[in-house]
Amino acid sequence: MDSREQALAFLWFGFVPSCEVAQEESERLLQLRQDDRVPVFDWESAPSMQDLWQEIVAEQVQSIDQVVLPLSSGLDSRAILGALLECVDASQIASYTVGHPGTVDFDRAKSLFGRILPKHKLIDVREFSLSWSTERAIETVKKRKPGLILGIGEFGTSGLANLTVSTTSGSGVRINGFLGDTLSGKKLNGLSPKDWRQTVQKFISRNYAYKGSFALVPESFDPWRFMPASPLQEERILSYDDQLDWCFRQKQRVGNFFVPSSKRPFSDDRWWRSFMMVPRVERWQQRAYKRFLRASYPCIFPDLTQEVLDQTTRSERHPRYVATRLKRWRSRKKSASSHHVDMDTLLADDTSFRNFLTENILDLHASGLVDWIDLPGVLRSATQNPRGCGRPLYGLASLEINRKAGRLGS
Repeated sequence: MDSREQALAFLWFGFVPSCEVAQEESERLLQLRQDDRVPVFDWESAPSMQDLWQEIVAEQVQSIDQVVLPLSSGLDSRAILGALLECVDASQIASYTVGHPGTVDFDRAKSLFGRILPKHKLIDVREFSLSWSTERAIETVKKRKPGLILGIGEFGTSGLANLTVSTTSGSGVRINGFLGDTLSGKKLNGLSPKDWRQTVQKFISRNYAYKGSFALVPESFDPWRFMPASPLQEERILSYDDQLDWCFRQKQRVGNFFVPSSKRPFSDDRWWRSFMMVPRVERWQQRAYKRFLRASYPCIFPDLTQEVLDQTTRSERHPRYVATRLKRWRSRKKSASSHHVDMDTLLADDTSFRNFLTENILDLHASGLVDWIDLPGVLRSATQNPRGCGRPLYGLASLEINRKAGRLGS
């Protein structure tokens, strides 16, 4: 695959998909599903799920003085928090949320974690002088294993946790929610999509990584050519949605953004195999997972309790239900769509970020690699109105960092 093809794939997916890597991963999952030596939970029993989850998390943090936990308003990091509080003291949990007012996680973190974790830190990126260094970004990419061509992640903000969360020397460990949403069924597109082509098309539409106010690929570009023409496994063994999300997005993109030494309890084989056994209808909309979380950690998941109330009163158009839905709608309208760091806000407010983008995008323009885009033109437009420009510009800068690191054309 030449560098132009790699650039096109990257600007759509945020990484360059490999069907070979996906096939290898699907075969590993098939072997895991068939391995009866790996115990599983009873998906119909929340206590059974909780017992296994507690065991997995406890094993990950045994003999550790302090656990560093990035928290969001999503389900997975809170599931880790619930299990941690059963096996370590709250004072041993160094937790934080990175973002700024207007993003979903930041706005909800105080109400969700304030009483449970009095020392929880809200890290407003706008209060720090971030260093968006091209040289450091190149070194980050060079340290990745050979063959990887993927975005640089939230590179500029990744060091904030180190500045604001102190860990006991030699004993602090980071723990994250990698794979939790996919395993529990969040990425399922429907109850029973049996058509491979339709499922791939939905995957392609959902995984346009750098959506914004302008297109990064020509209208003639067909991302289908980077996807397998036929399923990796039979649908009854591993659903088509799972084959694509686990073997492409999770394996080849998301999983490579984390520090190798960080703990990933959801990737434990026991949790993997357990959710492979959960009927699809119970994974749809994360039904089994949400029942387990609601029953096991009610103080951490008050929103799931409210969700049940909404469903109970919906058919009656109960005034409480209507008021709750209106409040949520207003909240979503008021806040930015981003859960973490809003790239448009950084583009408008952070000089270092803006200079980082400009430098690398002009270098990308000089290389001629993406000659279908008027790169100086999009930079001028972004200066006049940054809305919708931050994410696609970041994608272009990430592509240039990969080019400078010698990853393209390999």
